[in-house]
Amino acid sequence: MKAIGGAPTAKRADGSDLYTCPVISDPGPGGHNTPAVISDSWNIALYLDKAYPSGPLLFPSDTAVLQEVYIQKIEELVQTPVLLLLLSFLPAYLNPPSVEFFVKARELSLGLKLEDWCPEGAARENAVKGLEIGLSKLAGLLDRHGDVERMFVAGAEPVYMEAQSGFYTHQSKWSATW
Repeated sequence: MKAIGGAPTAKRADGSDLYTCPVISDPGPGGHNTPAVISDSWNIALYLDKAYPSGPLLFPSDTAVLQEVYIQKIEELVQTPVLLLLLSFLPAYLNPPSVEFFVKARELSLGLKLEDWCPEGAARENAVKGLEIGLSKLAGLLDRHGDVERMFVAGAEPVYMEAQSGFYTHQSKWSATW
């Protein structure tokens, strides 16, 4: 990504730049001499809405701030606890070369040793309880504000936060797609 002018998407625990997918190189609607190189799905979505406003928008009616807060809350209550609880189980499903890469990359990214990813005993039970509390809070919010006539949170079309978080409405139930 760096070679084509893509920006880093995050910092590793040691402070070094991290380059991840997705990244796009777009010549633009009118074609430019120098393409726009955009890293990170959030930045790509914002760019596409601005560069191609006639298409379906991921951030209708200036909802970017509200969607970002929603995503941050999903990450806090659900995605981070799930990730930390499950990461240590994944190497058992990988072939040996993949295990070595997976462990090294995650330890560098998280700044934690494999054995610290998923706590044992009471610490794990507390982590699971924390996740249950987070899921309950989220379910309560979605149930309280869900409109059974809508397929998506923002109306008839999906918006960025639904694709990012994996939550969408369908009939009278809130569902998780991930």
